[in-house]
Amino acid sequence: MSYEVRRATLETLIERQQLHDLLITCWCTGVDTVNWKLYRAVLADEVEMDFPGPSSVNASLPVVWKSDDWIGFARQIEGFDSSQHCVSNFIYGFSGRLPFPER
Repeated sequence: MSYEVRRATLETLIERQQLHDLLITCWCTGVDTVNWKLYRAVLADEVEMDFPGPSSVNASLPVVWKSDDWIGFARQIEGFDSSQHCVSNFIYGFSGRLPFPER
């Protein structure tokens, strides 16, 4: 099996870093520090959140929320002493293309 290697341009590298900064700095840090203004900065006016169903981890239950309503729901974590995100395997696709072929 061979994979097409796509050359990264400076523009692509900058876009990837901007996406990464947005996800880590605004999304994860905003939630983990309960800084809802920072967290809100990453969201559009509506967001679709997709979590596994209660009866099966393989079942998907996507729901569209108004962002302010979503943040109201997410604020339930304020009662915890702390929270943390462990994130890895970032894959950014541009113009509808992933950097490697799908299986």
